[in-house]
Amino acid sequence: MDVKGKVAVVTGASRGMGKQMALRLARHGANLVLAARTVETGQSEFPGSLQQTEQEIRALGVECTPVKCDLTVRKDVENLCSVALASTDGSISWSTTRATSAPDITIHSWKLDVDTWEKMSIPT
Repeated sequence: MDVKGKVAVVTGASRGMGKQMALRLARHGANLVLAARTVETGQSEFPGSLQQTEQEIRALGVECTPVKCDLTVRKDVENLCSVALASTDGSISWSTTRATSAPDITIHSWKLDVDTWEKMSIPT
């Protein structure tokens, strides 16, 4: 996997598959913009936090920009996009979304407008 120096945005990066995807990309040299709702340890009943993931990724020697983001909140998503573009040269190679509060469904989310995406979100 040749991702060295490229930029990926990974949501759900505080735990689970999102965190593991971020760590794998970092091990291969990708720079990351991490997003999650849980910023600090103890903010959730589940283990893991954005800060923990950030520390692990920085220890691998790649650049990392953490952003608190709830994907069901439009302002958070807009902020994530703004921070991601500002922290890079405006070039993001790809993004992966592992954060969800919706049931397990498969959908072509890249074809949705923001209003439709928000209607699909289920509050946690």
